[in-house]
Amino acid sequence: MDTTSDKKFLMVFAVVMAVLTVIGVSVAIIANVAGSLDYKKSSGQVKLAAERIAPVGKVNLASEAGTQTVAVVEEDDGEDDPEALYNVACAACHAAGVAGAPKFADVAAWDPRLNKGFETLVNNAINGIGVMPARGGSSLSDEQIEATVEYMLDAVE
Repeated sequence: MDTTSDKKFLMVFAVVMAVLTVIGVSVAIIANVAGSLDYKKSSGQVKLAAERIAPVGKVNLASEAGTQTVAVVEEDDGEDDPEALYNVACAACHAAGVAGAPKFADVAAWDPRLNKGFETLVNNAINGIGVMPARGGSSLSDEQIEATVEYMLDAVE
């Protein structure tokens, strides 16, 4: 057996392993130092990019959240046309049946509510019921709400 070549191999192997270990430790130290730098403070570009890719809005379904956030709709132009009021305050949910709202002109959806009476429906619209916010999330007056409820009920009768 040739022991000198084995010793030579082991010596070269040990040197290569030592060099690789030094390189690995050096890379780990450099990565740790570089990773601890706060690039967000030093770069306005990161902030601008985050603003550009930020979500525009958020969908909040009652089935997921238990409550529903609704944007407040201001109605200050004195408009008393029930169809226009419906389009401003009610159509967002009642046109598509969002969160269980009875769809506009859907007789089957409105039938159980009709049995409760007109005054109850107006009261529910004014004060809110379930996930529906008071006044449909608008600032309509009681008279405007009543006219809008009447307009919606006329569509199912």
